[in-house]
Amino acid sequence: MIKFIKSICGIFLSFVMVSAAIADEQPFKEGEHYRVVEANQLSEIQEITEFMSFYCGHCFMFRSVLNQIRAAFPQVKININPVAFLGGEMGPMSQRAFAAAKIMGVEEKFSDELFNQIHQMHKTDYNPEALGDIIAYIGADKQQFLETFDSFVAISQVAAYNAEMDKAVVKGVPTLMINHKYIILKAEKDEVELLIKYLLEKDNIPLTKN
Repeated sequence: MIKFIKSICGIFLSFVMVSAAIADEQPFKEGEHYRVVEANQLSEIQEITEFMSFYCGHCFMFRSVLNQIRAAFPQVKININPVAFLGGEMGPMSQRAFAAAKIMGVEEKFSDELFNQIHQMHKTDYNPEALGDIIAYIGADKQQFLETFDSFVAISQVAAYNAEMDKAVVKGVPTLMINHKYIILKAEKDEVELLIKYLLEKDNIPLTKN
């Protein structure tokens, strides 16, 4: 009996040591590579949210990285959450313009052109009319945009953007949030996709609703 107990204890100790070794080998650690958004519940499906500003040079450069992420995770929902704390008065205006463009289904083309005008053409001062000209330039209806820009739906969407930013305690951009719960803090260039994959699969969240 004593030998049996010693054997069981030995197996248990070995299991603990192996588990500890596996834990030590985890490539990504909370507080170092990512943080938990305590105010948020996990999303129902896998999703990636980028907090960004059109007036952020790093966000402009991050566009290519985001395209790589889209290609690497084609089935994962990608959300864009513009913030208002950059660009002065243009920050909130560009937020609402993005919301209106999204309602119209042209947010990607609109984003590409607005980023290009701000960071390549160095045009930074906009009003709704000028933003409507961008909508017309990309082939959409300017009048529809102006009406949507002033709509309750667009204004409500901006409020939702700000609420998400506040809950996630976003202080800088670009920032990525995974599954509505994890904010990426740090990752080497060749680790970004691995970290995203790790966080997407961390809690066994499905890709789509059943």
